[in-house]
Amino acid sequence: MPLEGQDEVHAGLCGQLLPRFIISDLTPGGGMVMLDPFLSSFAMNSFVTLTATPAGGWMFLDWMGNAQGTEPVTTLQMTRDKMVEARFGTPVTVASSGSGSASLIPASALYPYGTSVRVVAQPQPGSYFTGWSGSASGSQNPLNLVVRDANPYVLASFASLPVGRFALTVIPDGFGQVSVAPRANSYTNGQTVALRAMPDAGQDFLGWSGDASGTAITNVIAMNQSQIITARFTKRPALGIESLGADGVRLNLTGEFTGYYNLWTSTNLTDWVPFPPTRQCAYGRAQVLDPASSNQWRFYRAVAP
Repeated sequence: MPLEGQDEVHAGLCGQLLPRFIISDLTPGGGMVMLDPFLSSFAMNSFVTLTATPAGGWMFLDWMGNAQGTEPVTTLQMTRDKMVEARFGTPVTVASSGSGSASLIPASALYPYGTSVRVVAQPQPGSYFTGWSGSASGSQNPLNLVVRDANPYVLASFASLPVGRFALTVIPDGFGQVSVAPRANSYTNGQTVALRAMPDAGQDFLGWSGDASGTAITNVIAMNQSQIITARFTKRPALGIESLGADGVRLNLTGEFTGYYNLWTSTNLTDWVPFPPTRQCAYGRAQVLDPASSNQWRFYRAVAP
C-alpha cells in the first residue's frame, strides 16, 4: 500500500497540476520503512530518503524493488511511482532432547520474514523422533517452519524405540517434497511404507539415497530396520519478469539460499549472450534491473555456474 502522511499540491504554469508519484511499501514484516519527507505523494524529480527500521529481534538485510543495496538508509528520485521492500531477518535456533539431532535446511545465520525453513529431526540408532516443542508443535518430520516471529526456538524430542519397532526418517534434498503413507516416525517390524517423491514446479526428481535407491517416483519399503532415506531433487533457479516501462525490466530470481547464477539474454532464443556479473541469490531471492530491454523482445535464463 502507499506510505501515507501529509501532502501538498503543486501547480505549474497556467494552473496546470504537475504529476505526483507514490511509493508503495511491500515489506511483509520484521520492521518498517520510514520516509523523509513523510508525504503520501511526491513531486516529479524530488528526492525521498528511506530508512529501514527493524523490530525487536530482527535485523535489516537488504532492499528489494526500486531500492537496492544493504545499507538501511537510501534515497530515491521520484521519476515515477515506485515500489520498495525492506527485508528483515532473524536467527532460528534448534536443539534436541534425547538421542538425536535437529538441523535446518537451508542453513543460514538469518532468515527473512516469511521464509519457509525445513527442520529435520534425525534420531540416533535405537531411538525415534517423538515431536516438536518451543516455537513448533506436532510430530511431522521434516517440519516446514514459516519464520514470522523473532528468534524462534525449536526443540526436537527423541525417545528409545520399543521392542519390535523401527524409526524412519525421510529427508527431501532440493526443491521437492515426499509423501509418506502411512505417515509416522516409528513402525512395527515388517510394516510396509509407500514413499512418493513430488518435485516442485519446474523441478525433477533425481533419485533415492541412503537406505533406499533407484529413480522411480514411488518407492515401497519394508520396515525391518531403522532407516534414513534422502529424496534428491533438482535445484533449478526460476526467473520472473516485471516490466518497468521506459526504465526497462526487473528480473526476479529465485533459487538456493546462497546460490550463484549466471544470467543470459537473447533476442531470438538461439543466440545467447551473458548478462554479467554472476548473481548471488541471497536468502533465496534476488532482483536484477535490465535498463536496455525496453521497446524490444528479449528473453532471459539463469543457470548455475
